[in-house]
This record gives sequence, C-alpha cells and structure tokens, in this order.
Amino acid sequence: MLKLLSKMVLFVFIVLLFSLSFTSFTLAISVSESNIDTTYMVEDMVVDSSGNIHTVVIQSVSQTANNLVYKKYNGSSWSATTVSSTVNISYYASIKLDSSGNPGIAFAEWNSGVGTRALYYKKYNGSTWGTTVEVETGMDNASGRPALEFYKEDVDANYPTIFTCHGSTYIVEEHKATGSGTEPTFAAPASVSNNNDHDCSSIDAHISATDYREIVISPKGSPGTTAYALSNDGSGWNASTLFTSVDVINGSVIFLDYDGSEYHAVIIDDASASTTDNILYSKMSGGSWSAQETVVSGARLGQNYVDIVADTDNSIPYVLYFDNANNLLKYSYKQNGSWTAGTIDSGFSLGTMQGDYNNFVAGDYYSGGSKLIVLGTQYLSGPPKSFEFNKYDLTGLPTQSQEGSGVPEFSTYMYTLILIMGFGFLYRRFGGEFSLR
Repeated sequence: MLKLLSKMVLFVFIVLLFSLSFTSFTLAISVSESNIDTTYMVEDMVVDSSGNIHTVVIQSVSQTANNLVYKKYNGSSWSATTVSSTVNISYYASIKLDSSGNPGIAFAEWNSGVGTRALYYKKYNGSTWGTTVEVETGMDNASGRPALEFYKEDVDANYPTIFTCHGSTYIVEEHKATGSGTEPTFAAPASVSNNNDHDCSSIDAHISATDYREIVISPKGSPGTTAYALSNDGSGWNASTLFTSVDVINGSVIFLDYDGSEYHAVIIDDASASTTDNILYSKMSGGSWSAQETVVSGARLGQNYVDIVADTDNSIPYVLYFDNANNLLKYSYKQNGSWTAGTIDSGFSLGTMQGDYNNFVAGDYYSGGSKLIVLGTQYLSGPPKSFEFNKYDLTGLPTQSQEGSGVPEFSTYMYTLILIMGFGFLYRRFGGEFSLR
C-alpha cells in the first residue's frame, strides 16, 4: 500500500510540473498616474525613440475660441507652444514624427462664422517652428479629423502627406507635399476614392517603411453602414470591407495602428437604437482584414474617442476607452485569442452626456521602456471647458504574442527547467527501479 501511495504522489507531482510548464502566467499590469493640468484636451499623441511624448491638444479659451497647442514631455517636465489661435474656431488635429524625431501637425479649422473648414500644416525642424502652410480651403464640416503621415523611402523620404475625407461629397483625398522642410509645397489633392459607399466622418492612416499606404475610414449617417479600408502598394488603391452593420450616427472616430507586421483597427458601434455600445476590432494580416470582433459591449462606451495601440515588441493590441456609465478609463488587450480588460483610472464625476463627448484618450507604446503611455482628458465643466488631463504609464505588460506564438514567457522556461530537474532527481533516487507501472 505504501509503495502504491508513493507512486500516486509521484504521478501527481509529475503531472503538476508538466501542467505548470505549459501554463502562461501574466503579472498584473501596473498603472502610474501623474496630473498634467486642467486646461487642455488631448487630440493626438506619439512617443519618440527616447520616450519623449509629443502631443497636440486643444485649449478652450472661451465659449467661441480655442487654441491649438503642441505640448512635449521630456521625461521630467512639460513645455507648450501655441500652434494656432483664432476666434470662432474648433479643431481636429493629427501629429506624427519624421525620421529625425521632429513633429509635424496637420489640423483642420472649423470657422463657425464662415461655415467652412480649412486644412493646415505646421512643422518643427529641431529648433524652430515653420510658418503655417495652408493646404486646402472650403472643406465641409463633416470632413472630420485629418491623418498626417511621412513617406519613408528614396527621394520622398520625410515628405509629409495628409489624408482627408469630405463627408458631404464622399471624397477621400491625399495631399502630398514636395519637400521635407518646414514649409513644403502641397500638390493638388489626389483622389483616393469618390465612391458614395465610402462616406466618412473620420480617417486614419499609416505609411510603412516601404511606403505601403493603409487607410481606414469611419462611415457616417444611418445605422447599419460599412467602414472600409483602402490600401496602396504603389500600383493603385484597393478597397476592402473592414466593419459591417456599424452605427456611427454620432460620428465616432476610427483608429489604426501598426506593430511592424500587422495592422490593427478599432471603431465604436454607437448602437443608437439601443442602450448598448460596441467597440469593434479587426486586424490585417497577410493582406486581408480579419472578421470583426467585439472587444467590449455596454452603455455609453467611448461615445466619441477610443484608441488602438500596438505593442510593437509582442504584437499585442491594446484598446483604450472610457466607460462613461461607470466613470472609468479602461484598457483591453488581446492575448491568446481572448480579450482581457483592466482599469486605468476611476472615480470621475463626468455627469452629463456633454461630458461623454468631451472625454478623449490617446496612447502609444514605448519600446525602450516596455510600457504603454496613455494621455486621458475628462471633461469637468465649461465654458470655457476645463478638463482633468493626466498621463498614465502602464508597465508589467504581458509578453506573449496574441495568438500564442513568438517567444514564451520566462515562467514557461522556469517550469520546464524544474520539470527536467525533477525527472533527473527521481532517476538518481530510484535508478532502474523507477517506474509508474
């Protein structure tokens, strides 16, 4: 009996070690918060290779006036530079860095006094900001946020280009500049698409190291519409379906990110006919977009802005969003085929639907620090509007790829080593008499 019991204990021990060796253990994500101010609303951000944060924000001056401001965090302090300040103006803006790490900003100004929107570009060369360049005038108010990118290859390297959508005429355009200086000349816009099915309330874009262009556009209008992706490998633009049966009646924004091999897109399904909102996700791998999947469902999710951030070290996508019904700023990441949610911040007194539509979040992954950096602004009061503007560092991120491939976690190696050592000990202890039979 004692011999049988010993074998049973040994068997359980071996099975336990074997199971542990193939189990993925992920430490809890840690969030470090720091308050920036109560003045600015984040519009877009990017982190450079040294971990500095570059962001374009909106400052509410009065009920009819806003300033567009560039802010930079150098690791210890923030600096601010006003990009544009005009009465009766509201902004949409996009920020990107050239190969030297210098920021460029594309922004659309809506002038309520005239009733039109104009597109502008402003560039920093490392020491001074250039003069604002007028790119296009006469855009309609449904045009939404532009998407700025820089070309990467050959003679076009560091040439800025701006993608826009004209919401009332269904035209998606590219405004490409000649030159990489602070005041380049922009050519007449080239049509990407003028298909009535490709109506848009916002746009996002990415240009790869080989100048492959990928655009995602958010539809507008009635429930049950379709969001499209537009791709160009140098031979022309091709459209593909991205999200279907989407309700963006309130003009929610679409976002795109790239992890070095795959594209990730996210959009809000506003679901105005019900009390449930859905945040939808898709990825493009091998030239095709995957079937859409729901990241999270609930009341008053996101409402206006969400963001998608790709961990470029581990190919893990993070979706950032507000759970306005519960006064939470949250993240959700995909690992091993499933989504895991967590809270970045809580306890806001958002109060009204106006607050919902003035809550903004943006993020980027910093490979040098293996962390996700998030900027969040929560509406407090107004006019002039005031916000709680915070920076969050998310560390202790999971390191296993989203589909279970790639480099295993450290714990997997440790438990495998323990398993081998356990077998070695048992063999030496029992020698040739060791058997589970």
